[in-house]
This record gives sequence, structure tokens and C-alpha cells, in this order.
Amino acid sequence: MVTAAQKLREEKAGAHPVLDVPCEFNSVTFGDATANVGIAIQRERVNLDAAEGAFCGKRLTGRILVTAGDDPDQQYFDGMKAQHVVAGVFDCKGFRVSPKWITTAATFALEGLEIEELAHFAKRSGRIVVSLIQGLEPASKLAAPGGGDDEDEEDGEAEE
Repeated sequence: MVTAAQKLREEKAGAHPVLDVPCEFNSVTFGDATANVGIAIQRERVNLDAAEGAFCGKRLTGRILVTAGDDPDQQYFDGMKAQHVVAGVFDCKGFRVSPKWITTAATFALEGLEIEELAHFAKRSGRIVVSLIQGLEPASKLAAPGGGDDEDEEDGEAEE
């Protein structure tokens, strides 16, 4: 569910998405202070410059959603039904490229996150919708103060 506060943050950040693409969600893992979701996007959907601009050392404001339909080109609009939605701020430290896929991992702070909702993303199809992209400070972590960062994130690999 998108809360009113999350919706307001997105509106302030710019309601029009800068990135809205279909994707496959791979593994979902939970650490002490963060959760990671593996994301795979078909290469024809995002060029390498756009992937670098969005997924290489970036803090993103947006949402990930598991879509109800089978059409990967179906865009999500406010008011449409999605099976599962997690909105907020997440970090992408880097990405990988293969002949068919661009993969990354979205790292969310557990504080304030709907863990039960996020658990439904593993091995599902959906969309990543980003409304704001910011640089990630080298020492910046989403973990709560005093809480260590999880080990390296796990990039999800989609089956080919």
C-alpha cells in the first residue's frame, strides 16, 4: 500500500516518473537493518546509459509493484490495481549486464517498511517506477544509526 506520506514525498519529488519499466523480481533477502530485492530488466527496455544513470550508486524514490496482468507493457497509473506495492526510498549500488538482462538490487531500510508486502515480490513480474534519482554518498547507508550495513547486495539473476 502506498501511504499518504509516501505519496506526498513522490509528489514533491516530481509526480512524473523518470523511469517506468517492466521487470522481473528475483530473490528477496532480509538483513538486520535492510532488505534487498533482485530486479532484472530486459536489455531492450533500458539502454546502458539509462541503467548507469539510475542504478549505479543512486538513491531512488519510487515504487516497485507486482502487476496483476500478464502484459509487461501495461503501465501502472494511480488508481489501478496492483497485487503488491512497496513505495519509498531505496538504494541501487550497481548493476550487471548480460546479453538478455540488466540486473540490480534495490536496498530498502527495514524501518517503516511493510515486510509482509515485500515478501510477496520473490519470483514475480512487475514494474519499477522511479520519480526521483539522487546520487548516493559513498559512506551513505540506509541502515539505522548504529546498525551495520548488510554485506554486499545480491543481484538477482533472471533465468534465460
